[in-house]
Order: sequence, then C-alpha cells, then structure tokens
Amino acid sequence: MKKFCLLTTVAMLMLASCSDDDLNGLGAFDSLTVRASQVRNAPADGTIDAVKLIAASGSGEAVLASSGWDDGFTLNFPLSVSSLYLDDIETTFGIRTADLSALTVTEPGAGLRTAYIQGYRNEAQDNYFYQTNSSTDSRTIFIYTDRQVKVYGNAVGDGTTYEFDLWLFKGWNRIVQTISQTEGQQFIGFMSTQPSGLFWIYDDL
Repeated sequence: MKKFCLLTTVAMLMLASCSDDDLNGLGAFDSLTVRASQVRNAPADGTIDAVKLIAASGSGEAVLASSGWDDGFTLNFPLSVSSLYLDDIETTFGIRTADLSALTVTEPGAGLRTAYIQGYRNEAQDNYFYQTNSSTDSRTIFIYTDRQVKVYGNAVGDGTTYEFDLWLFKGWNRIVQTISQTEGQQFIGFMSTQPSGLFWIYDDL
C-alpha cells in the first residue's frame, strides 16, 4: 500500500466548459466537471460499476457525486459542501499535535474538506482514482474551502515535517500532495503549483 495520507478531510472552480483531462497549470480548472480518460491500471474486464466522489469526516461519509464507467468517468462536483463536513486546518491536514509556530494561516477559521474519487467493482469499494506523474512521488487532491485562505510554512510533528505552499480560493481547488523521506525524517508537502506530466491512475492509496 502506498504511503500516502488519506486525509479525513491556485484556483477556484468556476462554471464554464472543460475539456477532457484539462487539469493543468496552478491548480486551476474552469469547470465543476472533472473528466478522466486513458486511466492507467484500470481493469480491462469492465467490472467497474461506478465512480464516486466521497467526502469523509467525523460525521461519516457523504457521496458528493457519482458517475458510470465507460473507459473513463465524468464527475459533476457540487457547488458547495455542507458545514457538517467541514473541518479546521489542523484536522484537515492531520497536524493538530504538530508544532505550528512556523506555519502561517491567513484565515484560521476556514472550514475545509478533502474529497477522494473511488471506484466500485461488483458493488464493493475498490481502488482510487487520482493524478500523478512519472518523476515525483505525488498525487492530486480535491479540496473545498468556505473562504479564501493561504497556508504556507512548516509544521513539525513526531518524525514528520509538513510543508505548505497553498493558496486556496472559496470553492473547490485541486492541490498536490508529495511524500519523501530523508535520514529517517518524513516530509509531506501540500502545494497549489501543479507538476507537469500528470496522468490519471487507478490504484490503492
């Protein structure tokens, strides 16, 4: 299992048209519709029944959008997310017990929620859809915030340093999570800048 954090939780999604796989640049894409095709590792036997956008919190899971599967999927993101599913910065990124003295959050009261895209096979939860590239240990995450907020700097936990360079606008954003390890210290990064060469993959997290 890849050592990515499945969190329990630069640009706002705007209502316009979006071409297939048009998710490049600085986290900006100009639609609430996300389309994926040419997904690597997707089963060729047609056993994916559904694709769902799921938000999870202490209140439970909520399916925010769903799609069928036809060698790809199309998900229509909701315009907003209920406050029941929004958490603070510390809970969203798993840094509540970390040293936050070197972290700057412009709106500490912001409510956020990450969402993941999951495939269902034979009506059971299966692997996840996300974007990555061939040169970095990274994956994309969709995150909703109820207000514009910048998060930058570091938070240091037990054996883990969290590095932030985020500029989130109200609504849905796409960010990138990276993971690396040096001399026993793990580094988890969250950034708005998107790496090049992203492609969709169907895999465990």
